[in-house]
Amino acid sequence: MLIAGILLVVSVPPAAAKTDVLRLARRALNIAERADKAARAKPKPIQSKDIAPGGVANGNLADGSVDARTLGGASVTSAALAVGAVGSAALLDGAVSTDDLAALAITTAKLADGSVTAGKLADGAVETAKLADAAVTEAKLTDGAATTAKLADGAATTAKLANGAATTAKIADSAVTAAKLAASPSRASRSPMAPSRPSRSPTPPS
Repeated sequence: MLIAGILLVVSVPPAAAKTDVLRLARRALNIAERADKAARAKPKPIQSKDIAPGGVANGNLADGSVDARTLGGASVTSAALAVGAVGSAALLDGAVSTDDLAALAITTAKLADGSVTAGKLADGAVETAKLADAAVTEAKLTDGAATTAKLADGAATTAKLANGAATTAKIADSAVTAAKLAASPSRASRSPMAPSRPSRSPTPPS
């Protein structure tokens, strides 16, 4: 700009020679100084009031420039979340309620050992098919649970009867036949008795 001012002074036509050359030079120098100062001055930061609504596009944002402080309340919607973006650490304890669970979401692998207690089972939920073989032990039977209808035909064998269990009241009429009677040990060891002879009175002396 200084050079331009000097050229301006030199190129003054003869008709304007009477013009104050020093004044023109001073003006040119002033213009040059202001231009140099403007070039060296730091640009003023752009304030919010200087930005038109919607003036900041995605390309104007630096990576990582939007942090938690710049997010408005409830500004992150479901559509803004990438698939799989919400990990376990992002969930508060107890944040997943029943309504948040999809149908059939709780599989066997999701259940901790021993988590299904008796209170979690609906009445009648444990069917025959759910019982493992030999799962119903004696300890699982309540007193009187094994009724007559629960016994298979022929299930009450001799080995299952306690000593003295077959009382008179348990024996049906005419059930004890001759073949069921054991021989008496005292009678079985004795031989048949010979017919007895009539006793004779002693002969009186003659």
